Amino acid sequence: MQDFATGKPGNPRPGVIFERYTSGEVIVLNPDLTVTITKDTVSTTVIPSYDTWLEWQVDAFDALVNFLPGVKLGAVGIRMAENYEAEIAACRAMRSFYAA
Repeated sequence: MQDFATGKPGNPRPGVIFERYTSGEVIVLNPDLTVTITKDTVSTTVIPSYDTWLEWQVDAFDALVNFLPGVKLGAVGIRMAENYEAEIAACRAMRSFYAA
């Protein structure tokens, strides 16, 4: 039997998405798919919108390729960046296929 990271099968493992050194902000994915944002000892737990997830995914990718030097990726952020990179590559391959 598989050992899932959360109570819901197929959900991602919780952990740090990224830390922004410039603003002192830490963004963490929780096991229940909420996100805790900690800034200046104040923590807020939110349920992010789809657009926010996409924004964080792009930020994670930008940090992975060193476009955002003030951001340190956690394990979740690295997975988000790698998935975004694969998505970009798939879109490029699809466009070149239709252009041929």
